[in-house]
Amino acid sequence: MTVVAELAFRCLQQNGEMRPPIKEVFDILRGIQDECRAEKGCKIASPCSPNTVHARWDSKSVTPSNSQ
Repeated sequence: MTVVAELAFRCLQQNGEMRPPIKEVFDILRGIQDECRAEKGCKIASPCSPNTVHARWDSKSVTPSNSQ
């Protein structure tokens, strides 16, 4: 978890030259994921689909359905 926090800190630097390139960020995150998969009992969830609702969403408006 410390590695992720350190990476986030580097990514949030105001000076763009101090931030790591996206490829380096990807490689570090991929390495963390691989290490976790290698550990016993660690499960990595599949990435969520951007078109899927993963939490309850209560809507106050009601739209009538006209399907026949």
